[in-house]
Amino acid sequence: ADLGPRLKGELEARPGQAYAVFGHSLGGLLGYLLTSNLPDNLAPKHLFLSSTCVPGLMPVGRDFIDMEAEELFRASNERFGTINNGMGDSPELIELFAPVLRNDLAAVINQNYDPWPHSHIPVTVFYSDNDIVNGLDMAKWQRYFSQPIEIMPRQGSHFHALENPDPIVRSIIETLSAASAWA
Repeated sequence: ADLGPRLKGELEARPGQAYAVFGHSLGGLLGYLLTSNLPDNLAPKHLFLSSTCVPGLMPVGRDFIDMEAEELFRASNERFGTINNGMGDSPELIELFAPVLRNDLAAVINQNYDPWPHSHIPVTVFYSDNDIVNGLDMAKWQRYFSQPIEIMPRQGSHFHALENPDPIVRSIIETLSAASAWA
């Protein structure tokens, strides 16, 4: 509700400028919601979703939201993998990061998923071999798009985009280079 009007205002200030959107995990849901309601003249040329659960599919329950900070951090690392192994050694960082993680999980778990808009934007979805989602989960995104989606498996954990960004960056560049709107 807050980002939509801001994005629309920014796009209207730059008419005809081509752009794409990349979102990882919760960022993918935000990217989808923000772009699916835009008029065609303001829509991105491509949407890239990385390790993003299809609407309504969340691999953790409400119990994660109610956990104490250290327990939440430990359970999240077990479920999602870890961004920085050293973070678990710092109680101060855990206390700082736990509310952010708790709020992100609550936003996904508490989202109203019915009905979600249908999008005409071309989309590529990435997931990894040790992720919270798998290829079958990612294929469920097809029902939200009018064009066939491209599903691209990667190596790594839920945070594969940070662990090894080069393959994703190459895929994005190749996809955008092939799109006639970018020529």
